[in-house]
Amino acid sequence: MTIALDALSHTCMVIESRMGIDPALMHRVAVIGLGTLDVLRTTARW
Repeated sequence: MTIALDALSHTCMVIESRMGIDPALMHRVAVIGLGTLDVLRTTARW
């Protein structure tokens, strides 16, 4: 998550400020989304 947020932080902050979105809300969405991806299986075989 750190790498993704470091790479996209400036772009996200610009978009959030233009759209009036609270940065804390976007942080929560990112944490939930990345936490969900973290628990997915990493192999192609089920």
